[in-house]
Amino acid sequence: MPFAVIMPFLFLILAILFVITTADSMTYSISMSMTGEGNPPKFMRVFWASIMAVVAAILIFIGEGSIDALQSFIVVTAVPVALLITPSIWHAPKIAKELWREQNK
Repeated sequence: MPFAVIMPFLFLILAILFVITTADSMTYSISMSMTGEGNPPKFMRVFWASIMAVVAAILIFIGEGSIDALQSFIVVTAVPVALLITPSIWHAPKIAKELWREQNK
């Protein structure tokens, strides 16, 4: 195979770029949601990136049972989060209409 030597390195570079851009987008979205600003402070983005890095390090440190622990955590937190998000379903059409009216003045 002519590309057998270069392909693993290329894949590694692409995987790293994917993880970096995904993490950057996630921290930007979380920071924007928390502050309500279109351009959140860099400190907030660094804070959320640090939190995600610590969680990832803990999961790696735990080892084999980390995926099971993460799945259990997701199941336990899903119900309260769903209860918090549910009211937005009722308010979303009203907010969308108001935004549409503001944009079409």
